[in-house]
Amino acid sequence: MLRRNVLMRFDDKNKLLTEKTISIYMITNRKEQN
Repeated sequence: MLRRNVLMRFDDKNKLLTEKTISIYMITNRKEQN
């Protein structure tokens, strides 16, 4: 039970990190295009 909770928290952090990475990637892409 506890382990599953930790895994879920870790997954949430992973999703946040991925979203940040994607947004940074999109921003740099946009800058390069201009």
